[in-house]
Amino acid sequence: MAFAAPPRAIVWVNVAEVEARAAAWQAQHGAPPSPALHSALTRAAGDEALLFHEALARGLHEIDPVVRSGLARNMRFLHPGGGASDAALYQRALTLGLHKSDPLVRRRLIERMRRRLSAAELEPVSPAALRAHYRAHPQRWRQPARCDASLVFLSAQRGAKLEADGKRLLAKLRGGFPPERAFTLGDPFLHGAQLRGAAQPRIAARFGNQVAAALATAPPGRWLGPLPSPYGLHFAWLHRRAPAAIPPFEQAAPRVLADWRGERERAALHRAMQQLRARYQIRLRGPQK
Repeated sequence: MAFAAPPRAIVWVNVAEVEARAAAWQAQHGAPPSPALHSALTRAAGDEALLFHEALARGLHEIDPVVRSGLARNMRFLHPGGGASDAALYQRALTLGLHKSDPLVRRRLIERMRRRLSAAELEPVSPAALRAHYRAHPQRWRQPARCDASLVFLSAQRGAKLEADGKRLLAKLRGGFPPERAFTLGDPFLHGAQLRGAAQPRIAARFGNQVAAALATAPPGRWLGPLPSPYGLHFAWLHRRAPAAIPPFEQAAPRVLADWRGERERAALHRAMQQLRARYQIRLRGPQK
């Protein structure tokens, strides 16, 4: 005789939460999410609801010291002046259902549940497996080109004098002024005057794209400039440039291990989420647009 499978429990997702995610996307990107992206946002909200439900089912709120102290603190705020212990206040918070409604508790438990599922199948890795992972994904360890340089800055606050000041400065620099001391001829700059082992994205973020592009292509041992940025004019002396390269395994080993663990944690979480989705029904609650 065949028995019907028990009905799956329902996990509810508030429509308002999905719409809040959609509104946040629109605020960041300037356009509403596409139907496919809206479905992905709905799925992400459902997954978080599953993680929260599972965390409560496993009693993580009972063993997490941050959750316990937070709920007790909330109760003490709601009822100041009492002499109840933290344990008693925590139990009162559970009776009131605060562990289910507090957004900080929810976020904490979701993250703890995600970490627990991610690490469920993680095993120690052998050196041979790490070396194989290193050989299989060489581009992941590639380090960008880096350079050492000395810079001099003239502020845009010099106004109409900026261009003429720049010409005079460049002439003095090219007259043999020591690059390491050249910053004394210019204005103070927020990000300093020396670059050591700096990659192009970092240089662009601090000094502007023109400085980064010049240092990426120019030969060492000469003054470059004037190089404009939103801040003013820059002059750069390139000491040396190291080309992009894949470091040997011994240098890359910490990154290789982190990448290996990350791959397996993501795979474990994916499998665990598939199992949770099979155990529960996810339904939307609330008015839908």
